[in-house]
Amino acid sequence: MCSVKKHRLTALAVAFVLLLSNISAFAALSFFDVRQDSWYYDSVAFNAEKGYVAGFADGSFGPEQSLQRQDFVVILSKVFEADVSSYAHKANAKLADIHPNGYYAAAVNWAVDKGIISGYENGKFGVGDYITREQIATILYRCVGMPEVGSESDFLSAFKDSNSVSTFAAKPMAWAVQNEIIAGSADKRLMSRSFATRAQICAIIMRVDSRGMVQGIIARLNATETVVNPPAPVVRKYYFRNANLLKEHYGKHGSEVGAVSETDYLNKANAVINNSNALHKNEKEDNDDIYYLTSTGEIVFVSVDGFIRTYFIASLAYYNKQ
Repeated sequence: MCSVKKHRLTALAVAFVLLLSNISAFAALSFFDVRQDSWYYDSVAFNAEKGYVAGFADGSFGPEQSLQRQDFVVILSKVFEADVSSYAHKANAKLADIHPNGYYAAAVNWAVDKGIISGYENGKFGVGDYITREQIATILYRCVGMPEVGSESDFLSAFKDSNSVSTFAAKPMAWAVQNEIIAGSADKRLMSRSFATRAQICAIIMRVDSRGMVQGIIARLNATETVVNPPAPVVRKYYFRNANLLKEHYGKHGSEVGAVSETDYLNKANAVINNSNALHKNEKEDNDDIYYLTSTGEIVFVSVDGFIRTYFIASLAYYNKQ
């Protein structure tokens, strides 16, 4: 009888060990600000376990915090197993703000060499700038070799804010939606120009991995042939509803934005709209698209039917209130 009890206890012990071994490693996640019932729990755990994205010294992860551009490239260099040692401590001839001794220099230099990132028109990479959702889509789209995606509108038109996607990011965002790499919000918005949160980035990376893309990207980036950069995008052009409105708003705000003519005022407004660094959101009252450059304070309102309503200088607090 005693041997039977021992046998049963042994069997229970083995079963318990097997049960523990089948519990996801994700259950061991220790960041105090990542709840196990949060939508991003598994994504954060996946990235932490792989060593792609780390938490902070205080034990937090910061799931809702934005991520800077150089940090995203550092993460990609880990995901795609890049040997960046030969790129360390070197200035970048193409990007003026890459400090040779910066913690990010090797990863950014590697990404530039592989053709998967490029800087702004001013010749800088944008170290310290937060990365947007459409910038992430563009970088990943280059990583996979910029495949054809068919009609962009087939994948983007279902989203309420599809017209806010920057021209350079239209195909990448369509690809990301098509492959379920980037998902919209519950109210059907892409928020393409919004800063990506650390939780969103973890989800994107896990989706890329789960769709079997990582090994293909690694092979492609390690190939000897040069990665071709995409052609320069065609810039969208927006107008005021009529000439009188253009004249009226140029008269009110032309001098404050530094415009020397009505045409210059219109062109400057379009430059803000098409600037990939511009913040974007929809106005609470009229649902107008609002574009805001934090570096200059320039703000542009575009009506839901695609006409510029006004363009002037405003504070970030003013933008946030809209």
